[in-house]
Amino acid sequence: HIPFPCWTGPHTVFAVPSSLITPNKMAEEEQQPFTVLVCGGGNAAQVATAMYSARYSTIAVSLYADEAAKWKQTLGDDDFELTLDTGKVIKSRPDDITND
Repeated sequence: HIPFPCWTGPHTVFAVPSSLITPNKMAEEEQQPFTVLVCGGGNAAQVATAMYSARYSTIAVSLYADEAAKWKQTLGDDDFELTLDTGKVIKSRPDDITND
C-alpha cells in the first residue's frame, strides 16, 4: 500500500491509515528498509530530520537559496542533539542534507 500525502503547510508528510499498521511493524521495516525524505529547511524540518534520522535512513532537502549548504556546514561532523519534552536526548545524523 502506498501512503497518501497530507498537506501540513510548507512540508509534506506522508500518513499511513491505521488499518495498515501491524503490531510487528519493526520486523517488516528491518526486512524492507526505506529512506525518509524531509523537505524544508526551517525549524520544523530540522526537528523532523533529527527525529527520523535516529531510526531511519534520512535525507533532508531544502530548495531555498543556500539553506542546505548552510545547514550542512553548521552541522559539520557533529550529530544533531534533540532534547524532548520528557528530558530524553536523541543524538542522530541524517545521511545527507542537500538542495537537489
